[in-house]
Amino acid sequence: MNMETSLRWVKVKQIRKSEPAESYDIWNREDDCWQGEPNFFLDNTLVHNSIPEAVANRDGKGGDWKGRLSDAHPALLDILKDTHGVICYQEQLQAIWQRVAGFTAPEAQEARKAVAKKWTHKLKSIEEKWMTGASRTLGKATAAEWWQRMTSFGRYAFNRCLGKYTILTDTKSNISATVEQWYDRIEWGDDTLTLKSYSDGGIVDDKCVAIHHNGEMEVFEIEFDNGQKEEVTMNHKFLCSDGEYHEVREIIQQGLDVTEVMSD
Repeated sequence: MNMETSLRWVKVKQIRKSEPAESYDIWNREDDCWQGEPNFFLDNTLVHNSIPEAVANRDGKGGDWKGRLSDAHPALLDILKDTHGVICYQEQLQAIWQRVAGFTAPEAQEARKAVAKKWTHKLKSIEEKWMTGASRTLGKATAAEWWQRMTSFGRYAFNRCLGKYTILTDTKSNISATVEQWYDRIEWGDDTLTLKSYSDGGIVDDKCVAIHHNGEMEVFEIEFDNGQKEEVTMNHKFLCSDGEYHEVREIIQQGLDVTEVMSD
């Protein structure tokens, strides 16, 4: 399916804090994506998606990734083992900077922001600090390799996001279920899930290859002015009218409009 679409914008009407709940991430393929960034639909809004290299490692197609990480530094395996050796979350970036290169917590937080927001004017000094600290633990060549990996993955890394009651609809069967129910079905091999993604001005089918369970987190109900409601963490990313993905807190602070994709 490749359906032509148009874009319009909706505003966040209100946000309500919900009870802490189990949270999940959707891992789709990267074959079809918008401006190089994987995505999927929550109803008609476009949200950021996971990085598929983790799925390849999980399925044994990435070689001895555990050995490579452990040989480089045991902390890398400890930090990345739950995402199969791939940086998927901004929290992982902060942990690597702290545990491998000796950043303080505030320094790691500032580095995360600089990478995620592409603040090139700040990245040079952060790179110098990383190379100084990480060269001692990893060696200069490996430190340089990991800097490139962190800055490339970090621009697309996202924060753990969907509450367990979030409804997802399979585009093939039209079956709707909560993300928690889909997680159980896919985990046990009882079902597959295909979602809608946005690519080159059209809607395409994109197969979900895995759902990652993150444990209990603080979640919020976001209501938009078109009546749509979603249950996400405050750090979840939506595509906004400036063409960039922004966390919910940034959308609220900056008064940004969120993308709504409409079928023509």
